Amino acid sequence: MERELSHFKNDIKEACIEIAKFIDGYDFKKFSSDHKTSSAVLMKLSIIGESASHFPEDIRLKNSYIDWRTIVAMRNFLVHEYFEVDPKIIWKTAIEDVPALLESVEKLSL
Repeated sequence: MERELSHFKNDIKEACIEIAKFIDGYDFKKFSSDHKTSSAVLMKLSIIGESASHFPEDIRLKNSYIDWRTIVAMRNFLVHEYFEVDPKIIWKTAIEDVPALLESVEKLSL
């Protein structure tokens, strides 16, 4: 089945919302010691990056307030260099970058 850009946009939004739910009530110590939650966040970050990779250049240029390159690069790092993932970076991404991304994706013009 061929997916439309609106599906990928929705995938990003849903992943951001789910990450927020996963880490609600957590601090870094609890997050880094909870393998199930940290793994779930990693999976959702991978989904965000994979979804972002499907947006063509014209859409990326039109919505340049989103750092497409970094989002896709993070997905590639998580998938291919998983053994070097720093939990502090994942935590910072989850608490700072993901909420900002959700706001940006809400405004995403297709």
